[in-house]
Amino acid sequence: MRESYVSPESRTKKRLNCIFIILIIFITSAQFFVGKKFKAFKIHVSIIPSDSQITFDISEIPTVDVNDKNSMNSINDDEMNVNVNGTSEVKNNTSFTIHDGVVFVTKTLWSKDSPAIKAMVCLVNASYNRKVNYSYDFVIFTTLPWSEEEVKSLQAVAAPAKLTVVLEGLSLEERMAALSPEQQEFLNKRCDVAENSTITWFHHCAEQGKVNANLGYSWQAEFRAYHIWTHPALMDYKYMMWFDSDAQVSREWDKDPVDAMVKKNLTLMYTAFPYGSISPKNHIYNDLLDKINKTYGKPICGVFEVNGSLKPGYCKEGEGKSIAQVAGYWHLTNLEIYRKDIHQKYLKLHIGTYPFSRDRDDQIAVTIPAIYESIENPNATMDARYNGFYLKIRHHNKYDNKVSTPRNRFKYYKDLEKDWPEGYNMCRDYLA
Repeated sequence: MRESYVSPESRTKKRLNCIFIILIIFITSAQFFVGKKFKAFKIHVSIIPSDSQITFDISEIPTVDVNDKNSMNSINDDEMNVNVNGTSEVKNNTSFTIHDGVVFVTKTLWSKDSPAIKAMVCLVNASYNRKVNYSYDFVIFTTLPWSEEEVKSLQAVAAPAKLTVVLEGLSLEERMAALSPEQQEFLNKRCDVAENSTITWFHHCAEQGKVNANLGYSWQAEFRAYHIWTHPALMDYKYMMWFDSDAQVSREWDKDPVDAMVKKNLTLMYTAFPYGSISPKNHIYNDLLDKINKTYGKPICGVFEVNGSLKPGYCKEGEGKSIAQVAGYWHLTNLEIYRKDIHQKYLKLHIGTYPFSRDRDDQIAVTIPAIYESIENPNATMDARYNGFYLKIRHHNKYDNKVSTPRNRFKYYKDLEKDWPEGYNMCRDYLA
């Protein structure tokens, strides 16, 4: 067998290639934490094959405290880039813009839901909020009070973003006292409250066409349909990004939904449509149309999506079509639009005479005002995924209600670690 000959120049070139690959790996990982201080380095590499020399300079980027929101701005505005010549450089990230008046919102019954909320908050920070320097606040509505320790524990997960746990308002006892005798009797019968007993949030209550749910769950539908838009805790905000407490963002976002919301003057951005509907056979269908007609004077017959935007349908007299709705687990809304007098009039009618109804769902309540805004502004709504926003929000074992996810949460965590290791490592302590 003839022995192959390898020239010294070739050996040198191969060695340089290996060293270059090692340096690239080092460059992209040249950042680490020391206590609460973050250090990062900018490295310049020069390779001179003819002289078989490699030289590199290391310069340290100023140390910042990750708990200091202002000092974090100097790091989070930048991203490390390695060009084809092996030079790492800090390049300003211009794809995400900070806007005023943006808030992430969810709602829970009590503090026992805090593990799921911690995971949701951490993943939102990892995927999006850190790209806008943690500028957007979290508001967590709760029906039952949390302890100070429980609040601080959740705030530590959100930091350096601001997080507030807000008690929604009146207690159940106070709400019951404000009802008329007829309304109290109706609710007690619906929830099968024994004589001389007191109703609680955990009483399961029957409704036609609905699976029995506890009173706390029925209340959240009403709260989200009507009360949330003008709640004092949200009056300083214009844009609300809603997450169900068990929704989990599963990738780093590469496009900015809030920036699109602002620039396109949207009323509503959503990830899933249709997500259920009110059909003519539904016992609330005629009542719904009546309330719509009383408010807007322009009856609709169906809701449709055309080129990634919602459009109203119109029927001939006596004709009826299902009214489809957007998904409620995630949406981005313009609060100022929903606070308009005309929409508040509809939403108050929407929840009906008898409170705590699951029938008057928050999903159709979000859909109807947006549809009427689209009559004057045909592009008032946006299907996020149709328009290139792949948010990959896991809910009910699907991403964005379109792609199936592992039903087993541990299998999901393994997939998350493989597909998005950075997000997984940031939030692994809260994925249980």
